[in-house]
Amino acid sequence: MWLGTYVFSETQVPPLNEPKLKNPDVRQVYEYWLSKASHERLPSRADIRPHELKQLAARAFLIDVLRKPLHFKVRFFGSRLVDWAGRDLTGLVIREADNGVPWRQLFHEYRSVVETRQPRHDEHSAGWGKEYQRYERIVLPLSSDGQTVDMLFGALDLHATPPLGTG
Repeated sequence: MWLGTYVFSETQVPPLNEPKLKNPDVRQVYEYWLSKASHERLPSRADIRPHELKQLAARAFLIDVLRKPLHFKVRFFGSRLVDWAGRDLTGLVIREADNGVPWRQLFHEYRSVVETRQPRHDEHSAGWGKEYQRYERIVLPLSSDGQTVDMLFGALDLHATPPLGTG
């Protein structure tokens, strides 16, 4: 699902559909990224300032985009994400040939952001810790030259799940 309101070179970002961003923290990270973008250029890593994110940094992540061949490396994995995952994924490399459907799917979702230079919003289920849970995620392109995506920035939050027997 694509979100946005900006034109970066010849690539136009479709209008943001606010109701699709259910989690207020995910929405706030998206709005923060938009505040750093201009109509002509994507924001850069230097535009993302941890002190401006405050408590949102715990749900945020940064992913390096590496080429030849295309692959991704987790640069920063927020403390709340570490708690949910049960381990710190900082330094993890994600390649197209990685085994397991979830890693290949993640690779293709990240690649779509790199190739289209567009934000991506998804809702999925995944094993966080000992059980599967639904989560909402936004993945946003960053570029040191304003055009070529060389980093991904985003946030993830688990959906609140009602206690058993309540719905």
